[in-house]
Amino acid sequence: MARGFARIPLVFYRKNRHRRRLRSTSAEVIEIDNANTRDARRLIRSYSPDVLLSAAYPQILGKGMLKIAHLGSVNFHPSPLPRFRGAHPHYWCLATGAQTGGVTAHFMTREIDLGDIISQRTFDLTELYYADLYDRIVEETSPVVKEVAAFFRDPDARSTPQDESLATLFKADRDIHHWLDFSTTSAGDLLNRIRAGRAYTHHRGARIGIARARTVDTIPDRTNSLRHSPGEIVDIAPDGIAVATIDDGYLIIETVVIEGRDVVSSLWHNRTKLRVGETLA
Repeated sequence: MARGFARIPLVFYRKNRHRRRLRSTSAEVIEIDNANTRDARRLIRSYSPDVLLSAAYPQILGKGMLKIAHLGSVNFHPSPLPRFRGAHPHYWCLATGAQTGGVTAHFMTREIDLGDIISQRTFDLTELYYADLYDRIVEETSPVVKEVAAFFRDPDARSTPQDESLATLFKADRDIHHWLDFSTTSAGDLLNRIRAGRAYTHHRGARIGIARARTVDTIPDRTNSLRHSPGEIVDIAPDGIAVATIDDGYLIIETVVIEGRDVVSSLWHNRTKLRVGETLA
């Protein structure tokens, strides 16, 4: 309950931002809390729409709503479908270490993210963090929208069925998915979780957010043949805090989150007097 309550301000301000943008255009703005009610269907039907478009909509549209537009209903999904169907795909793309991200426009069916593909653009995820990926998705959405418009103008255009052999499905991420468990997670997977956003660990009983990091195999000027426990701080340098991992590599923590702000790890060290040999967990 506390987690849901904490998200209310973010959702509220995001909704207001979109509302202001729409009202600055000539578009008519109608807000519906539940799109699957009889009144909602009656209202949408009164516009006699050719196509329904959905983007980041938090409800699964029912059969009655999907049947209203005679050319079909189209969803914009921020992943290269059929990979990463379901909730928060841009998080899971990074958290699982995928090499390719994307934006897909597909026909909507009663099953989540299963409809035929109308347009898709893909791109490399190497070294992208969540904010970078979000910006890239926004950038790629505009040409996808144009391709969808061209599709419906072309009477010979055909959509493409999804390849079920490539399909993956994810549920919404939870707090535990952002925890950096050094005792079970490799250096590469720890970095993937950090890139995906809101990653955290614990130090001296306090929760510490980790915003940016990198991985290395060795640390210069140290005896790297020494065995360290996973999560053990093994070096403190101006450019990062080195932490041992289960695969004999090191996670170099570059940026942490203090009081809601991203700060360099050296500031964290100066404030807490980190010690080599301490453990993050």
